[in-house]
Amino acid sequence: MLTWLLRAIGLLDLLAFVAVVMPRSLMAAVHEQLHLGTLPTDPIVGYLARTASMFYGFSGVLLLFLSNDVVRYREVIRFLALCGIIAGGLVLTIDLIEGLPLWWILLEGPCCAILAALVWWQSRSK
Repeated sequence: MLTWLLRAIGLLDLLAFVAVVMPRSLMAAVHEQLHLGTLPTDPIVGYLARTASMFYGFSGVLLLFLSNDVVRYREVIRFLALCGIIAGGLVLTIDLIEGLPLWWILLEGPCCAILAALVWWQSRSK
């Protein structure tokens, strides 16, 4: 179960690589479709969106790698899962502070924490 959970999350994270190469115009259109307003045109916005997406994508690569030997990498998996639980809480806080839409707030941080908790639970020694 742990192997498949890591692979599912890893594959989902790989989708973030799309945003790394996404045309700016498409990025702006998606931003507006999500009712987040007009995407600022400042270079830092594109930089942050693309580099954050790149790190999400490489997180997916790491999870796929770890899923190939969950026994050998159990401690790393548990550590990353604990980081994910903490990150879920931090993301929830950031989303609230930044005033993101309620659907985003309820989806992003809590889902991150729940998935990480599932990984942590599945990675316990049996």
